Amino acid sequence: MKNSASCHVETSNLLTFPHGFSTRLGGVSSGIYASMNWGDQEKAVRENWRIFLKACQVKEEGCVYGQQVHGNQVHTATAEDVLPLNAGAPRLLADGFVTKEKKVPLAIF
Repeated sequence: MKNSASCHVETSNLLTFPHGFSTRLGGVSSGIYASMNWGDQEKAVRENWRIFLKACQVKEEGCVYGQQVHGNQVHTATAEDVLPLNAGAPRLLADGFVTKEKKVPLAIF
């Protein structure tokens, strides 16, 4: 499903490491999911992730996928938390995510 689709990513010139904040613009999802959607069919979601990570200059090997729960817990992520791009729904639930380790990209929903 590789294609030339793009996405809109917001960045800050104050940060010196690869990063980005996704909007719903772009992606390969269609129909009711027509956008940079994470709730679509698995194949489209994987491709949306690939497009987003490329736009953020993050390698596709994997990320720490977390879901914000609006509580008071912060998860300190390590390399053991990194999951491949096709791992499915986030398994870590916390209000915030941090890491001290290089090459541990964080993806928060």
